[in-house]
Amino acid sequence: MAEEKAPETVIITGMSGAGRSTAAKSLEDLGWFVVGNLPPGLLPTMVDLAARSNGAVSRMAAVVDVRSRAFSTDLKSAISELGVRAR
Repeated sequence: MAEEKAPETVIITGMSGAGRSTAAKSLEDLGWFVVGNLPPGLLPTMVDLAARSNGAVSRMAAVVDVRSRAFSTDLKSAISELGVRAR
């Protein structure tokens, strides 16, 4: 069984009009796997699925919407969980 390697991951977020779509399209044009409107709580799951892709998804970007009331708490928890997995 091949070792699962976490993909290089970028989180794109910001207010309406901040350029999230432009950033996502640019990364997509550069060959990144881009997921739009991902709830922060699903970020660890998405990174895990990318890691299991046997190298097919080595770089991924997630566009995370800031309109959720629990956004900052959820995103901090998701990033914290990713940090624990990376060790």
